[in-house]
Amino acid sequence: MLARLRVFIRRRLLSATRELTLQNLNEEPHIHHVSVFPDDRGSFAVPWVSKLGPIRQPAQMNVSHSTQGVVRGMHWQAQPRAIAKYVYCTNGKVFDQVVDLRKNHPTFGKVWSFELDQSKALYVPAHFAHGFQCLTEEATVVYLQSGSYSPEHERTINAKGYLWPTEIKEQSEKDREAPSLFAMVAGQGRGVADEELF
Repeated sequence: MLARLRVFIRRRLLSATRELTLQNLNEEPHIHHVSVFPDDRGSFAVPWVSKLGPIRQPAQMNVSHSTQGVVRGMHWQAQPRAIAKYVYCTNGKVFDQVVDLRKNHPTFGKVWSFELDQSKALYVPAHFAHGFQCLTEEATVVYLQSGSYSPEHERTINAKGYLWPTEIKEQSEKDREAPSLFAMVAGQGRGVADEELF
């Protein structure tokens, strides 16, 4: 009885996650402007407020520290564990790119590009892949996620298929060996199931 109840709850949660994602398919990435208040001590900023932000109840917060030329991405989580992200560069500057994964949308595969520093945060809907390059000597990026990380649902597009401001100096092995989006859709390399897109 308990096992069946657990299966039922899991199915309802996965169904709710998928329905929420589908309801938000018209969302596109956008910038949130952040007020920064410098003084003799340094600076102060409030990049996110739960009542005003696009992610009201984040499930996870991540922090990455990168050196100049490093590229991280392009990452997303497949259905039914898709997650939106709210990205903020706390130190330095990064060039951020997101790729549209809505397979039946006229902008499928389109790239949005943004330059982020302490004055701008970026909302990345769940149906976009996300990656960035460090533009300064060092940069720290903090991002909130609408759901938790799921290794079995994590997907990666090779970032080398996109234009970056400077030469890519470093990537993880996983990112470096990832296929392009269109190779994945065509079933080359790892491939991607139709239901994993949006």
